[in-house]
This record gives sequence, C-alpha cells and structure tokens, in this order.
Amino acid sequence: MENIQVEKLENPGTQLTYSFNLPRFRAVLRVLKRLYPALMIALALLPLLNTVIFLATTGDNVLSADYVFYVNTITRIAEGTYDWLYFPRDSFVNTHFLLFPLFLEVVLALLTHWNTYFTIFTGVGMAVVKVILLWDACNIVNNGKKTWFLLPLLSALSFGGSAIDVFTFGQTSVTWGFCFLGFSFGIWCLVKIERDWLTSLLIGLAGIVSCWSGAIGFLVWPAFFVMMVVLGKRKWWQYAALFGAAGVSGIPYVYFLIINPGPNKAATSIANANFKYNIFATTYGWPFSNGIGINVFPYANDPAFWAGTFGLIAGLFAIFFYLLNWNTPVRRQSAPAFALLTFGILSPFEILTFREFIGPWYNQQLLVYWIGLVMLAYVLWNNRKTAPATFGWIKGRVRVTLERWLPTALATWAIGLLLIVGFLYVTTQLTFDDKTMFLRLRSPAAASCIREYKVASEICEATLYNGYFARPVSLLAAPLEKNYMSVFAPDQQWSLQGDFIINGKVTVEQNPNYIYKYWLENVVTEPLPWLPIASQPPTQGVYWTSDAGETMLPWSHFKHLNLFMQSPNAVTWHLTLPGNLNEANFVTAVTLSDIKPIINASDGATFQIYVQEKGQPDKLVASKYVPPTEHSWQPISFSLKEYAGKSISLRLTSDFGKSLYGDSGLFQYPHIDLKLGPGGMKPVPAEDLTPYIPQPSPTDLVLNTQNTNLWKPANTVPASAPGDSMAKWEGQNPNSITYTKPFNACLSDYSQLYLRMGVDMKGTVNRVVRLFYRLNGNISFQPEPVILPLALDGDLHNYFYDLKLLSLDPKLCLTGLNIQVLDLGTQQPVKLNFQLADVRFIRSPQAPPSPPSPSSTLTPPGLDRSLPPFITVDGKTLTQAQLTVTTQQPQFMTGTDANWLDPQPEYPKYWPVTSGAQIFLYSSVPQKVQFQLTPVGFMANPKAPNGQGTQGTLQLVLNKTPLQEKPLTVNTPYTIDIDLQAGWNTIQLNYKEGFYRPAAYDPASTNQNQWSFMISGINLKTAQPGTSRVEGIEY
Repeated sequence: MENIQVEKLENPGTQLTYSFNLPRFRAVLRVLKRLYPALMIALALLPLLNTVIFLATTGDNVLSADYVFYVNTITRIAEGTYDWLYFPRDSFVNTHFLLFPLFLEVVLALLTHWNTYFTIFTGVGMAVVKVILLWDACNIVNNGKKTWFLLPLLSALSFGGSAIDVFTFGQTSVTWGFCFLGFSFGIWCLVKIERDWLTSLLIGLAGIVSCWSGAIGFLVWPAFFVMMVVLGKRKWWQYAALFGAAGVSGIPYVYFLIINPGPNKAATSIANANFKYNIFATTYGWPFSNGIGINVFPYANDPAFWAGTFGLIAGLFAIFFYLLNWNTPVRRQSAPAFALLTFGILSPFEILTFREFIGPWYNQQLLVYWIGLVMLAYVLWNNRKTAPATFGWIKGRVRVTLERWLPTALATWAIGLLLIVGFLYVTTQLTFDDKTMFLRLRSPAAASCIREYKVASEICEATLYNGYFARPVSLLAAPLEKNYMSVFAPDQQWSLQGDFIINGKVTVEQNPNYIYKYWLENVVTEPLPWLPIASQPPTQGVYWTSDAGETMLPWSHFKHLNLFMQSPNAVTWHLTLPGNLNEANFVTAVTLSDIKPIINASDGATFQIYVQEKGQPDKLVASKYVPPTEHSWQPISFSLKEYAGKSISLRLTSDFGKSLYGDSGLFQYPHIDLKLGPGGMKPVPAEDLTPYIPQPSPTDLVLNTQNTNLWKPANTVPASAPGDSMAKWEGQNPNSITYTKPFNACLSDYSQLYLRMGVDMKGTVNRVVRLFYRLNGNISFQPEPVILPLALDGDLHNYFYDLKLLSLDPKLCLTGLNIQVLDLGTQQPVKLNFQLADVRFIRSPQAPPSPPSPSSTLTPPGLDRSLPPFITVDGKTLTQAQLTVTTQQPQFMTGTDANWLDPQPEYPKYWPVTSGAQIFLYSSVPQKVQFQLTPVGFMANPKAPNGQGTQGTLQLVLNKTPLQEKPLTVNTPYTIDIDLQAGWNTIQLNYKEGFYRPAAYDPASTNQNQWSFMISGINLKTAQPGTSRVEGIEY
C-alpha cells in the first residue's frame, strides 16, 4: 500500500485528507540505520575531543612533582653515563614499580627533548586503545554483533571530568595507560583467542605489564580469575599459570620493599586503613562529586556517599539478575563486565589500605566499577526477554511469576541505572577545573620557576610539588638545563603570566585611581586553596582573567589567562633574551572588556607595547586602536630577534583617548615563542639575573626583631644571649610569634615582604614558614597565609615575597603579622629552633617618602626645583629657609606626588591637578585641619563642548578612607574638614568626571598631558594658627 488516506468531516461539505508515505518512511529508517554507527562513533569522539582540547590549551611544558625522583636517571641516560643495571631499582618509586612507563619516558625524552605533552598524549592514546579493546570484547561475546550504543558510554566514562587528572600529568598518563592497557588487552584475549595455552600466555604477560607499571596492576589478577570462572574455564593448569604470572609480577615489590629497600621507597603503612561503610561508599561515589581536585579526603562528602551507595545497591541488583540468567547467553556476554566489576570493587580496599587520602588521579581506577556496571546493565537489557535460569528448585507459580515479571524488572532496572548514572554524569563530569590536582603543578608559573630557578624564590616549590616538601627547584631544573630538555629545549615559550611569580621580572604600574571602581559589581573571583587570592570582588586596575574580565583568577592558575588592564595602567616585563636566537616572536591579541561601565562613555582605546633596551629610551613597537563597539580579539605580534643576547623591558599599556569610562582592555595570554640555535639555552650573565628585584633600604618599614618583647610567642620562647646580633627562639613544632607593635604597610607603598632567618629542622621534610597577616586594622588574621619553604641547614637565608602575588586591592594595608614555623610532615612536637635577623616591608620606588627624623635637618630627596607656591598653610607660603624641623611645638610637613603638573603653556597661571593626585602630610600630633582649594578655568567633562566643563564632583580620600563627595564648581571655594592622625597622612583627590587632554580635542595641539581640573591654590587652615606651623614641603 503506497499511501494511507484518512478522511474526516469537520464541517458539512468539508473533506480533509491526511497522507502517510510508508515507503518513504521505511527509506528514512534505512538511512538512519546506516547512519547509526557513524552517530555513535561521533558521540564517542566528543568526550575524547573535549579532553584533548583541554589538555592542549592548559598548563605548560614543564616537569614537576614525582619527576624529581627520576630526572637524574633519564638525564644521565641522555648523557651516556648511566649504568643500566640500576634501571630496575630506579624504576621503583613511591611503592610503584614503573619499569615500562619509565622506559617509555626515556624514549620520549630522547626523541622530543622531554616535551611533557608528547608523554601526556601518548597516555591518552593508550586510553583510546583501552576503550576500543573493551568495546570489541563486548562485541565478541555478543556473537560478533556490534554494540554501538555501548561505545559512547565507555568513552564518556573514560574521558569525563573525573578522569582528567591522570591525563594532565605525563607520568600518571603513561602509568595508568600501561596498567589499563594491559588489563583491557587481557580481557580481550580471554574472549577472542580460542587456544588456551596462548590465552594463558598473553593474559600472564598483560598482567605483568600492568603490575610493572604501577601497584594498581595487582587488581588485574582477581579480575582475570573471576572472568575465567564466568567464561567456564575448567582446566587447572590455566589457573596455575595465572597464579604463577601473578607471583612473577610481585617479585620486584617483595625485593625493593622488603629484601633490599631502595632510596625511592616511600613510607607506607596499613595502620591507617579505614574500612568504615561511609568511607567505602564515599570512595565508590568519589568520581561523581565535584571539587575532588581540591578536597582529597572523602570523609564528609554527601554527594559522593549517596552516589556510592546507589552504585553498590545497583551492583547487588545486577548480580541478582545475573544469577537468574546463569544458563542463558548473559553468562558469557557479561564476562568482561564482571572483570571490570571485580577490579572496581577491590580498588577502594587497595587505596584505603595504603593511602590516607583519595587523590583525584585515583578516579580512573574507581571509574572501572561504574564502567563494569554500565556494561552489565547493557548486557541484561539486551537479554531481557530471554528465559531465566532453570534452577531445579524454582517451580510452580514462583517460576511462572518470575518468567512473567523478570523482563519488566530487568528493563526497569537497566533504564533506571542509565538514567541515574546519566544524571550524575551531567552534574559532575562536564567540568575539569575542580577535578585536577596535577595540572596546577604544570602551570605557566611552574614553567617559569624551572626556567628561572637560579633567581626564583622559595615560593616556587609550591608550584612544583604537592605539600611543599623539601626539594629545591634546582633538583629538577639543573639536570634539565644541562641536557636542554623540557623548558630548556630549543623550542620554548615564555609567558608573562608565568614570569609573574619571579621576583622582579614583572612590575605593575597601578594607579589606585584607575581601578575597578568604574565598573558594576559583576566581577567574581575563584579562590583556590593552594595559592591564596582575595575573596572579595576585585578592586584592581590590573588582574588576570580567563574571559573578558568577569572572572578573576590567580596568576598561579593552570589556564592560559588574559591580562585585564584598566587604562592607563601598565605592566612591564623584564627579559634577557638568549644570544643564540633563531626566532623570538612576541604574540598576543587585544580587545575591550565586555564588562558594562557605570557611565557608558567609551570612545575606544589604543593598546600600546613599548620595548626598552637596557640603558636606552623606550620604543613603541606595536599600537592598535580598538573602537568601543569592537569586542573581538585583534592580534598583535612582532619579532624580538634583534635583541638577542640583550636585556629588554616590554611595557604593555593603553591610551584611553578622550574618555576613561569603558576603556578597560585585555591582552590575550602575552607570550614569546622562541627557537634557539645549536646548544640550547645559554646561561645569562650574572649581573642580568636580579636587576629589578627591590633591595632593602633605609626607607623600608622595619619590624624590630631584636627586641623579643615586641613579639608574642606561642609554643616557643626567646633564646637570645646577651650580645647576640639577632633574635633566637627555641620551641616545638609548630610554633609562632606575633608582632605586637602597630604598623601600617600599605600595598601601594610597599612591594616586597623580606625575611632574613635561619631554621634548624634537621630530619624534617615538609618545612615551611607560614605568614599570616591582618588587613586594615582587623582583629582577625586572613585565613590564607603566605607559605614559604625553608632551608634546613640553620644558616641565615634571605626570603622575598612579592606582595603583588597576594592579588589584593592596592589600597589595602597590612597591619599585623604572625610568623609560624612548622614541619607540615608531622603533628608530633619535635624540636624546632630558629633565628630571626630581619623582617621588613621594602618600599616601592613610587611610594611617598619616609617620615622625617624628629631631630635633623630635613633635606627633601629629589628636590630639584623651587618649592611650589600653590600650597599654603594658614595663608603663608614656604621657602627653603624654613626647612629646619623643630620638636618644641606641634608641626607637620607636606609633599605631593607625580599627579601634580606644572602650569601648562595654554594656561600659565593655573595649576593642573590629575584625578588621583595625593598630598602627603606628616603631623607630629593628631589635629584638625580645614582643606581649602579654589578651582579655576575649567574642569574635565567628556559630555561638555571640547571636554571643558564648569562643574564636577570631587571626593577626598583620607588615609584610605573615602570622605563625603562634594560638588566642585569653577571659581567657587571648596572646603572640607579633615582629622589628621599622628605620623604620615595621605590625602587623595578623586575627580569623578575623568580627565582632559588638549591633543584629544585640538588636532593642532601637541600637548599630551592630561589633568582633571585646575586650581589657583590649596590652603591648609589649622585650628590655632601660629602654634602649629609647616616645617617643610616635598615636591
């Protein structure tokens, strides 16, 4: 029948005809049937492609963590000085015999200059082969019928979010790759190869490969045993061969753990084994929970507990349904699934016996249980209509009822299982960031720490090792540098984000006035536990982001981040390029941020990059204007080859044109791609290693370390003897001292925290100093400390911490410090002594001057011109003859910053003021002062003709505290009372309407200076003129 027609009378006289073309429908079904395999293959490729893209676009080509155990082995092989007889012993690391993974690492290191991405993707390739082998094993036991629906399920579980951590680290990628490749190959051999002797030989070899690639391989032996039973293997010698191969696989473990332990044998104990049900259930469900890359202790994770409980209950039902189908095709078809279930069921026992935590890399092992459960559900669904087992004792109505309801029960269970697993998958497996721990040890910062190890601070250890354990960066870096491997290979990539951690390599020019206050509060932060970042919305004019500025991330993140910059702030990158350059190309792209400004007055911005050779003026090498309507990336690249062997500075900034509002921009992951000539990277001259690191000076804020009475101790006591030049402390682990004298170290004034100390902690491993700090006078210390690994020799060492790494608002001030010295590797009260020679905050070059000495002649630093006449006190100007400071009566002194301009040629009688300008007042006593100024001429207003307005809004900020906003009108005096504190006071003038620049409005003008308004003068009116007078001014 070609067509089916149905006639229906809606109204008298009306006929409707519905036509259904059955042959066409059948043709469509035939096409869909042909396309079904292709569709399933495409679905299976999606999670794999997602994983590959994530791995290729994150992290850096750097070796870290456990590579420290065998970096010398591989580099000595490359040098030709290695004795291969030691290779088995050197392959035993942290209770794992890694013979095959380490040999593969040797081959890849020699072929690729030990590029970790080759190792990572080799492991990914092994995982692909594993999926194919398991899928084909299911096809074989299904009488050769292709189980296409199962293929995307296997791929999704093998390459989902919880599996990612293994692939992010070269060593785990190939270790787990060999283990699971051997396991899956053994499963495939058991169902594919019909010759029993060949099957026994191959599964024995497969099991040995798994065991000699990691201790998790031992679980393959019970898995193979169960699979052989399910398949009905009855020859005794097959089981004897299996047990014999298992015994062979354990020989290296017995020898290197018990008979002759080596130096790489990790301390392991079963004393901490925890076999409570809630721990087990949580462990089984661990792959289906979020945040597992951060929290590695599965003792209080409700989602994981309930997921694991569901998985265990579903497994019991699966076994029940399986037993009812024992004498049906289900028994043979479910053999691969039962091998996986056995491996997965035993995995938590192995992990919880030998480890006190569940690292995210164990999820691949735990996912095997869920893969087996899904495979078994698929087998039971396919056989839901098959008659149940003919157990002799099942007779009568029970059997009739069983035969009637079993297909429905099987279908309900299988569909329910797949739906719940699908729900768990969608809610947990689509994100990678929160499920990886190893990737943060391969961040761009980690790569820079290895490359710059000669000048890198101790904080670099935190980017390379788990737990801050005592392994200097040089242990990894020096052998790699000698053999031109990893980050020292001929092809290199240097990133600005990575060098942010290197002390002195990156400087941030951030005016507190050009910050986030211009934007709506729609920016979020992502605090990460390993390196702290401020938890409040960002108030920086410069920060790192993974998008267009909406998400603030720490510089230590493993993602390749974009540099958000509010115009006209700047970032300078100091470099020394190798002399044997073949190519060196700076690469980035620029765009305007998508964040909506409070005032929509953007006129675009011109992004600029300057190059300054050491000792030479800077040169503009790239400039690109981005209009306000353009938010796509605009590429910028240029060659640096001409600077080979030279020290240069790259300055990234932007010009906001006529209007500041809306002109915040982004530089996309700024980096330099280098290709070096023969010999690889050459060491730079010693004098070029630390040219930009601020050094201690007399202008620093120094905390008194000699007077131990100024420090409040905890679990330690002073041990200084008379005449000692530094404070000594004796105590037990952990101990701390807290500075009790008030201080005010504002981040806009100080760039470095510097300690000179020595610690005697012989016999310890995880030795650190943790620095807790208070902000803005708060009683409580911030919860995330600065952590610096320590040298253990007891000698004095210098420790620097760049304060920009805190990622805090530059207007915040550190007002308290707690120094905690401890060994993270033990909770025992071991002896712990240290000596403290110096603690100080190093002043930034741009910070205001230090307070004057109370009994000296004041000679203002940098005074090279006449004192400005526009600042008066009680109507009186100052002369250089009045610079003598006296202490018999209250006095104060003043100064200004660089935002005060000289009179401009167009307006010679007025003094221009740039928004953000500051006045520094030093008062010997607290006193009230009336601040007076008179604006003249015009003031900036982007909406006024030619940008020249007559009204605006001015807000004073006194000592970081905003005062009331008040209108500012031309030729109308502006007054406000302020309360000065004893010591230094800072008054900042913030003008809300922005800036004016003559060249932006007058094409004939060459004046590029910018200001906000102009004044005829400022007067500071004291409460009792004559008794309180200005003693000096700095300008």
